[in-house]
Amino acid sequence: MEAAWLGAAEVVECFLEMDAKVELKDGRGCCALMLSACCGCADSFRQLLPWSRGLLNDRNEQGYTVLMMLAERGGQRGIMAHRCLQLLLEEASTLELNASCDAGTALMLAVRRGCLPSVEDLLAAGADTGSAASGGETASSLCSLWGSRPTLYRALRGLLPLDAKETCLVLFDGLLARPVQRVSRCLPVSGLEVSNEQSLTVEFESMPYWKWKRAGYRLHSSDIFLQEHEACVHEREVQRVNGFEWQGQELLPDDLIKLRGVKHVRRLEHWLQEGWDLVDGRFRTSGARRKVVVEVLEEPVEVGELQDFLATFQ
Repeated sequence: MEAAWLGAAEVVECFLEMDAKVELKDGRGCCALMLSACCGCADSFRQLLPWSRGLLNDRNEQGYTVLMMLAERGGQRGIMAHRCLQLLLEEASTLELNASCDAGTALMLAVRRGCLPSVEDLLAAGADTGSAASGGETASSLCSLWGSRPTLYRALRGLLPLDAKETCLVLFDGLLARPVQRVSRCLPVSGLEVSNEQSLTVEFESMPYWKWKRAGYRLHSSDIFLQEHEACVHEREVQRVNGFEWQGQELLPDDLIKLRGVKHVRRLEHWLQEGWDLVDGRFRTSGARRKVVVEVLEEPVEVGELQDFLATFQ
């Protein structure tokens, strides 16, 4: 086990030739294959794998299988931990791909750690995207942990189905309604008091509430918001580009753009990331607006007035 932990492939090979017992476990409940996975040595892992096929779904004291250990370590393609994961997935016929521990399945652990190559390989092997952990998290909902890294967030979201779970909080700036997916790395719950310093994550973006306020957004309860607002399409024309009146020239990704009726100035790529589409020189987006309630006030009619009115028809 010490040789496996240190990644000493030649020593591991010698012990295997001497019929060493690969099923023995250390004080943490880890067998030699698990220890080899922890150190990420692909050579020793490859040597141990044929001898450990009956141990592939065993768990250590944390409830982790060797698949779970490797899933959260394969952050980049080509590194040893990722190569070990690929070797293990070749044994998919005997692997329990969707086995779960307190932290979730191997797929959920890979998403939580932001290990994009592991996510891709697990999905290709047939991992279930619908499994949920004890706290209600799914692989899809865990993507929002990476709201501060939009590139990784988009890549993960592109691989996993959109989580249909409704949120209880909405950020609204008068145009865009943005469902809050996470409050300080936790799923939002009804009645939650949010301080200015807590981070709010929406699709592809995460920042403290005070920054959302500075950008013109306010936090609303979803139930109340849906009662008072309705979905609509907003359209705005370009007012200024890089500080000058727009003359109809082609817009470039780095251009600083001010839309008429919108106080923010953003680069074109940021407007597009926020959900706006550029169509014939005008920006369009799906948003919300306050419902217009029409009240009909009926004044009581006196009996005498009603008789006079009817008499005109006689």
